[in-house]
Amino acid sequence: MERRGGLESGRHALKVAEKLAREVREQEGEDDYDMHDGAQLGDLGPLEERTGTLSLSDSLAVTPAFKPPNPCVPSDPQIIATLLSFLPADADFHDLKTQDRGMLDGLQRYAARVARKSGKGGSTDDDGVMVDLEGRSLRVSEKLGEGGFGAVFSAREVTKSSGGNNDEDLDIDEDEDEDEDKALIALKVVKPRNLWEFHVLRRIHRTFSAPLRRSIITPHALYAFRDESHLLLELCPHGSLLDAVNRAGPAGISQQGACLDELLVFFFTIELLRFLEGMHTVGFIHGDLKIDNCLLRLEELPGGASTLSSIYQPNGEGGWEYRGIKVIDFGRTIDTTLFPQRHGQQFIADWPTDDRDCFEIREGRPWTYQTDYFGLAGIVYCMLFGKYIEASSVMYAPESTDAEPIYKIATPFKRYWQTDILTRLFDMLLNPCRVREDGSLPICEGLGRVRVEMEAWLQSNCDRSSNTLKGLLKKVELSSYTH
Repeated sequence: MERRGGLESGRHALKVAEKLAREVREQEGEDDYDMHDGAQLGDLGPLEERTGTLSLSDSLAVTPAFKPPNPCVPSDPQIIATLLSFLPADADFHDLKTQDRGMLDGLQRYAARVARKSGKGGSTDDDGVMVDLEGRSLRVSEKLGEGGFGAVFSAREVTKSSGGNNDEDLDIDEDEDEDEDKALIALKVVKPRNLWEFHVLRRIHRTFSAPLRRSIITPHALYAFRDESHLLLELCPHGSLLDAVNRAGPAGISQQGACLDELLVFFFTIELLRFLEGMHTVGFIHGDLKIDNCLLRLEELPGGASTLSSIYQPNGEGGWEYRGIKVIDFGRTIDTTLFPQRHGQQFIADWPTDDRDCFEIREGRPWTYQTDYFGLAGIVYCMLFGKYIEASSVMYAPESTDAEPIYKIATPFKRYWQTDILTRLFDMLLNPCRVREDGSLPICEGLGRVRVEMEAWLQSNCDRSSNTLKGLLKKVELSSYTH
């Protein structure tokens, strides 16, 4: 009887789902919807870009209907709206779609004015620009970076003093400002508004273990107005990996005939390999991995800087868990687990491409994890040679054929580098579909084996007679304050 009851309840659930699907069809005027054949993405009708909008019964109807084209454009507004509807509500997400904010242009003008004053050698002392987010007040002080749809600013949260309620009474909360770096946050203002980055970051942080979360920027809150969104993030004060490359010579962290010292190249590459292995194992594709999206993670050690072990520890012991990278800019991140075909879902790009995009994107072919592998290849290339990877930086390998192109780095390695490891690493990153016999992706196991080799070499060579890894990282940190 119990088995029969379970079967009947399963049939009942299917009937309920089919009934709900018909209701969705009738509401949206879709006459060709068939629960058994499956609907295309367009058959879902317009979905509002909100999270937590589907109840369990709604999900029974909509999830089978969500069958996007394969390949599809991952940033398609209707796809994003559908994926957001699958995610749980978040108390730190403030949907203010009935209000316009109009702050981005003013913040850009303020940042330009500060830059002009600084360029003329004048004082840059300024009270900043106040931004009010539903009673949460921020004082914006400078622009940290800029993208195609917005900019990132440094800001400090301020609170109203007990003396009054006017804006003039706003002041920094001394209790929360004992550590100035911790009080600073990053404010990312984007137009038009973007909900996806905040929510996919939350999903990643819920999925990852604590050690892996250290390498991923932390989202604090999202205020999404009708015209623009304000994303509050943790601020990393030491700049990006690209900054370290650009100041390698003056900072004393370069190597003869190369850009960054090979110890640093291996250290940061290991960190990024570990990040990609973690992301890809659970089905996330970063989608925009490049050197300027990798921030330096040089955290304060609980016992002081001197407590960092002179011998590198891959497991993070000896204080090494406080050194690494922090990846940012998850606006193009894809969660393959939300797609019906998961790893089998392929994607195509509808944005302008450049030489830092993988071959598939540049040639208009479907792709999945290749974009991250080529992105990492570009980062390692930049650390080694001090310049962006270009089309001319990659060539066909001798064994390449028209039917099966095989790529290799055209720029020769220095003879004193670890050429065997680097060659195998680039071979995997540039030709990921050749790693496994069946050509499937991702290739976490293969990259993991190379990472372990790199860790062993770094551990054996980190404490050499001059320019130790610990000393080089101190120079990296110092240069972030003096340049």
